Amino acid sequence: MPEKLINFLKNKNIKLNLYKLIFLWEWKNKVYTDEKYIIKIWKKSNLQNEKEILEKIKNKIKAPIFEGFFEYNENFKWEYILILRLVKWIAVNKIWNSLWVYQKQEIAYSIIDELKKLHNLDKKKDEYIFTSELKNFQENYKKVMKNVKNLNKKKLEKYAREFADFLEKKWDLVLIHNDLWYKNIIVDEWKFRWFIDFELAKFSLKEAEYFRLKYHLFFAKLEESKVEIEFLEYLIWEMKKIYQDFTIYDNKIFRIYNIIMYFSLASKYEYSWYNQSDIDAFEKEFLLK
Repeated sequence: MPEKLINFLKNKNIKLNLYKLIFLWEWKNKVYTDEKYIIKIWKKSNLQNEKEILEKIKNKIKAPIFEGFFEYNENFKWEYILILRLVKWIAVNKIWNSLWVYQKQEIAYSIIDELKKLHNLDKKKDEYIFTSELKNFQENYKKVMKNVKNLNKKKLEKYAREFADFLEKKWDLVLIHNDLWYKNIIVDEWKFRWFIDFELAKFSLKEAEYFRLKYHLFFAKLEESKVEIEFLEYLIWEMKKIYQDFTIYDNKIFRIYNIIMYFSLASKYEYSWYNQSDIDAFEKEFLLK
């Protein structure tokens, strides 16, 4: 463990024998906590991005406070560490079924208001959004084509051409959280308090935030996650009433995001959680209708 990190932990009076909360799949994502802080260990790109986003939104958006970022090499293996100030850790799914209707509405309205703040916090004009997606798309495309025995090659090439047609278009972009599933929405005393986990946050079309919610709802239905389904359906329903410029979108744009998401999912066939039938169901729902 690097000396800078050890000194930081000592100065903050953080116990070194931290209690492990999470060990997430193949990504080796580790999250520890003590009484005051959260320590996250993951890929550099994700944690570096979260650090930069948290610094940008500090005191402007309800989110954890960034405290420190460290990297070190132990036994020829790099570790990247992000330290955040601890927030009260109650995800909305833990209490959703116990809420009255007016409490659910209040939480939904607070989430939507905070999203509006985030989307209006910083903007970029006339950007090539899909050009920024190109590298990841190309990598995912190559991986998927190696697994083409389980897929239709001509159809994959058609999807890729559709994506390529949008590369030269410019858009007005906003900052989005990009991963608002229910465990990333924190409540306290029956009220919305924070968004957490900004690793995937980025500048994109505002509607992309909404598309991600629709994807989360789709997979929640596949997994028959009753609480998540109810929460997301309720949140989306309220959004359609009070955030209409967010939920009314161009179907052509939605299709491009669906193609990007499809290749991202289909490229993960080496992961233990990969399920081809889920990928086929996604394609049927979002690309073949």
